[in-house]
Amino acid sequence: MKYIIFILLFTFSSFSIFSETTNIIEEVNEYGGVTVERISSNSSVQGWIRMIDYYNSIDHLIVRIITPSQIITNERRIYMQINYYTNNNVEAYEIFFTEEHAGIHDYNKMVEVIGNDNLIVRTIWYYNTQIIDSNNHPNDPNRFQFYNLGFLGNEFKKMHQEMSQMPSDGDLFTMSQKYFAIKSVIRFDTVVYDLDNTDISILRARLSGLGSEHMIGLYTKKVRVFHNDNRNEYYWLYLQTSLVEPVKGQYATVRYYPISWNGNLRLICVGFYDL
Repeated sequence: MKYIIFILLFTFSSFSIFSETTNIIEEVNEYGGVTVERISSNSSVQGWIRMIDYYNSIDHLIVRIITPSQIITNERRIYMQINYYTNNNVEAYEIFFTEEHAGIHDYNKMVEVIGNDNLIVRTIWYYNTQIIDSNNHPNDPNRFQFYNLGFLGNEFKKMHQEMSQMPSDGDLFTMSQKYFAIKSVIRFDTVVYDLDNTDISILRARLSGLGSEHMIGLYTKKVRVFHNDNRNEYYWLYLQTSLVEPVKGQYATVRYYPISWNGNLRLICVGFYDL
């Protein structure tokens, strides 16, 4: 939500402060009204370079397309935002992100639907036109943060390298407050394996930190997962018995708790959404 607030703050507050170039680019558009283009005179302060407003026949704003400033694109990795209106009230936003953002967070578009009292009632994440997850509020969409699995694996490698400089007599487990509860787009392998004693130890280390050690018995299998088509680079995902049957080599958005064991990232699955 911070992305939307940041842009809209400038969008609606800047008209009376800074001058801008205004052009009517359509006298009658698909909604029956005019289409107005606005070019910012001070994009670094206003936060946007260009806006296109589509009005209907009774002069109500229907759609606004915003091209953010280069500063916002560089800092937030947003290159476009589209607002949709009913009776001049915002009913939904589409935010388009760069491929650099997708390389870190797996999605390049996010839609937020606005309900009564300007509260967000639904968030939908996309990669291009593919829905990769959705959330109906008031559930907390921030509990499981989107991260690309390859990116996350590299982050845990860095943390392990730092921790391995410290004296240690046994196995080194690495957990992260920042990367605490994650969701990623992955591809399952088609073969599942039984857990061994090392796997049980890893599960115990992670679940005990969550106060959920009693759930260890629910996990009975593991499967290789991949973040791209390179099957030589994989991670182990621990599965509860009830989640084993649906695993058939497909793509899915998986929710999990990550933990690194001696530099090897393991994932404790809590659910997934088939793609």
